[in-house]
Amino acid sequence: MNLKQIAISTLAMAMFACGTASKAESKENSTINTQTNTPDPATVQNLQQSQLAEKIADTNVILIDVRTAAEVAEGYIAGAKMFLDVNATNFSSSIANLDKSKTYVVYCRSGARSARAAQQMVDSGYSQVFNLLGGIMGYNGPMGK
Repeated sequence: MNLKQIAISTLAMAMFACGTASKAESKENSTINTQTNTPDPATVQNLQQSQLAEKIADTNVILIDVRTAAEVAEGYIAGAKMFLDVNATNFSSSIANLDKSKTYVVYCRSGARSARAAQQMVDSGYSQVFNLLGGIMGYNGPMGK
């Protein structure tokens, strides 16, 4: 084999391996653990902007803004019930006191910090946690001040 053929073969194997891992991870997140016959551990679920209004209309759902106090002061999504800065030193202790039987929708400015906050919640034992894709930047509904 010449150098070009080796490079093409290596690239093809890398692409195949990545695609296989993604499919396996996807399948893993939606299956039942056959050893314990229970659902797999909770994962963060992504919520589309178009699904937000219906989701937060449910009285069991709590909308959490994880932006800084300065960002919240500029406006927040109407219906937000909690404001917990994910970068604050007390974020972990703040989420530790929440009701684990509730469903949580977490948002920030663009979706990055809320994804991190949502993952931290799942890692802390919460089973119904949604990350609002696009954050408040993608939101065009009623605002609170």
